[in-house]
Amino acid sequence: MVKSNKNLKNYSLKEENSESSEVRKVGRPKAPLDRFCLRCKVTSTGVWRKGPDNCYLCNACGQQYKKLSNYFNEYKGDIIYLMHPNPFPKVTSIFMLEPDLSIIEIREKLLEIFKAMKENSGTFTIIIKKFILVFNGYSFFLSNK
Repeated sequence: MVKSNKNLKNYSLKEENSESSEVRKVGRPKAPLDRFCLRCKVTSTGVWRKGPDNCYLCNACGQQYKKLSNYFNEYKGDIIYLMHPNPFPKVTSIFMLEPDLSIIEIREKLLEIFKAMKENSGTFTIIIKKFILVFNGYSFFLSNK
């Protein structure tokens, strides 16, 4: 009877061809010790994901980052969105600097940003936790409160 790889993780294998009696575990290799989530600073996770600028994120932060980028993709076809600068890099900075900010709160703020972009061609300000996102008609600026 052949066992699946899932069941093999729990068994130790002895290398028959080697001279030493070294026993090794079968399964996922350990992550490098110097890797940590850039957002929440966790050092161990089931899956490492790529974040902005190819940094490493833990599984939870990586999934939230993917949701955040999907929210922006919803608005890519909007003509107002195409006429204005992209707020994604600034909102991503807020996402990375504020680990306790939920993806639901970010989505609400994104809706405020896109609504303000449609209604105003001038300036507007959005407050997200301890950050202020300012649009002056030409570009986005990010500052602390």
